[in-house]
Parts: sequence; structure tokens; C-alpha cells
Amino acid sequence: MTLFKDVNGNLSSKRVAGYALMGIAVVAGFVGAFLGNALLVDYSKWILTTGAAAVIAGVAERKA
Repeated sequence: MTLFKDVNGNLSSKRVAGYALMGIAVVAGFVGAFLGNALLVDYSKWILTTGAAAVIAGVAERKA
């Protein structure tokens, strides 16, 4: 659970949202690849990038 906590030890909503988005993107990418749906695979790339940006924003938070 330390992946979800910020530098103060609190649960970071940005990190939780980022990891949730990345998990959804991975599943959507596999489903899109299995079904041969290129549009779903492309959308999953955008969702993955957005999730990674949210995790980076959570990591970049300063100590309060």
C-alpha cells in the first residue's frame, strides 16, 4: 500500500486515480488486441498516458 501514499503518509488521490486508470488501460489494451479493435487499443494508450501523468503528479507533491 505504500505506492498509494504521499510523502506525508496519507493516501494520495492522484496516485490512486493514476494506478486505477493504468489498470483499466492495460485491460482495455488486451481486450482490444484480442478482438482486433485498433481504436480500443489507441484509446487505451491515451488512458495509460493520463494515468501515468496522474501518478507523476502524485509523486511530485511536496511535503506539507
